[in-house]
Amino acid sequence: WAKLCFSKSNRDFQIAHRLEQEFSSCGFEIKHCSLFQPLLRTHKEKLIYSMALDDLTPRLLELGIAKREEIEQLHDELKDLAKTNSTMCWIRMHRIIAKRNE
Repeated sequence: WAKLCFSKSNRDFQIAHRLEQEFSSCGFEIKHCSLFQPLLRTHKEKLIYSMALDDLTPRLLELGIAKREEIEQLHDELKDLAKTNSTMCWIRMHRIIAKRNE
């Protein structure tokens, strides 16, 4: 759903992979660039997936990508997954530290 939402909104789903280039082309001096994937073990940490779905929900509905019932079902499943002690997840994060060239 996320990729389709980006596509239908004329947004680039792969932008994170080019952040360093994008910042540089806008005149920023890159001080640090890294990719990391922290392990999510606690209930609170694993809620990031259901929270991301909450953020995406209005657009998914607006574009007709998913029905509210489908989204609610996935949301509940993600929240249940977050409560389990037998799972861990990870999320890819891109970090750019840059200074604007004057």
